[in-house]
Amino acid sequence: MVTGIPGRNTAAPPDPGTLPGLADALRADAARMEEYARTLRATAATLGGLAEAPDWSGPALERQASSCLVAAEQLRTAAAALDSHARPATAPG
Repeated sequence: MVTGIPGRNTAAPPDPGTLPGLADALRADAARMEEYARTLRATAATLGGLAEAPDWSGPALERQASSCLVAAEQLRTAAAALDSHARPATAPG
């Protein structure tokens, strides 16, 4: 799982000993990945305004940001799968 963003105040982690707790942790990681993507894009925009920044830096940061968003979606998909397993089975009826 992804570590926290330095300087960020986070709530107590969910109980990782349960499926709902693991799903919550995955959703929290997905949110952090989205925050990382925003930070990468902001950095790319800042570098774009600097004459001394290498030409490759903006596209490289954009690729990394896109990868973060893909990872966030995958984490949410995994959380949804865990949620479906955590629901009690109902008898047909």
